[in-house]
Amino acid sequence: MPFSGITATFQHVSVGATLVSFANLDIGYAEDRVMIDERPQWEDIRNDAFGGMTGVPSDIQLLGEVVFVQANINRFSPSNMESLAIIAPNLGGPASIGNLAGMMGVFARQDGLFEPLVLSNKTATLTFANALLRHGRKFNLGTRHQQVALVFECHIDDPCDMELWVETAADNPCS
Repeated sequence: MPFSGITATFQHVSVGATLVSFANLDIGYAEDRVMIDERPQWEDIRNDAFGGMTGVPSDIQLLGEVVFVQANINRFSPSNMESLAIIAPNLGGPASIGNLAGMMGVFARQDGLFEPLVLSNKTATLTFANALLRHGRKFNLGTRHQQVALVFECHIDDPCDMELWVETAADNPCS
């Protein structure tokens, strides 16, 4: 039986090359895509009427969300990529990911570890005010070309507006 239930036209969307900038440094271009993963933070509310702690929640409360941005970069500035190894220059760095002496116990927001993350392509520019390279860098050696996998964790800027990113007009990095 042929499928004929869709009457609307669904178009493919192309955003083109994406330039990744972090901490006011142009890091480089993504290999294939930048994946943005929104993760709402939910809290289960339990009570006796629904079985207590072992029962189903009587309600669920939304407590905001965190966004993870994953970018596999294969065209990059080596010096800017190396700068990512310094995760806290304003705390008396250099404190590389491999050398965290003096970093134990710091708070990401109040100690200034968050930096702006900007994703630019031909259709839009997304700016995350509070991003952190929480998972460090993942890179390869010994192949035809080098790639660096980056995962940024992005938090809200202000608890009053709960804004995670701002979308502005395209600032096409290829033009």
